[in-house]
Amino acid sequence: MKKIINFIKDFFYEITDYALIIIVVVVIGLILIWRFNVLFDIDLNKDPMEGEDIPPISQEENPTGSGVESPEGEEPEEEPEEPTQEEPEQILVEIPSGTSAQGIADILISRGLIDNKDEFIQKAIELGLDTQLKSGDFLIENTATMEEILKIISRSN
Repeated sequence: MKKIINFIKDFFYEITDYALIIIVVVVIGLILIWRFNVLFDIDLNKDPMEGEDIPPISQEENPTGSGVESPEGEEPEEEPEEPTQEEPEQILVEIPSGTSAQGIADILISRGLIDNKDEFIQKAIELGLDTQLKSGDFLIENTATMEEILKIISRSN
């Protein structure tokens, strides 16, 4: 009888050890997946799928008129002789802690400060600032160049 009780006791101790090992491995796996997702910030829906129609650009969306013909009988409006300059406006950009360079580029695109995510990342690599980008709140002028934005976000002079 004592052998049976010892066997049952040993069996439960071994099962709990294996269960704890499995739980630890699963938790570590989930943490790694989460961090790699944040680190690489993979965007799978970047390009339209085949067969999807890309909406045409209207005259209002394309004020230069390049590539878009006006309907027959309508004269295109003339543009003013002098280009109007934008007044510098400071835009508050909030970058959360742990945001990757791709995530920062997405934030800057949404604020209208940059046009191209890949150009931003390439310029950050060229300037050696890709690993020095900081989190926090930044005031950036809407007329700032990409180099100026990178220097502001990396807090370098």
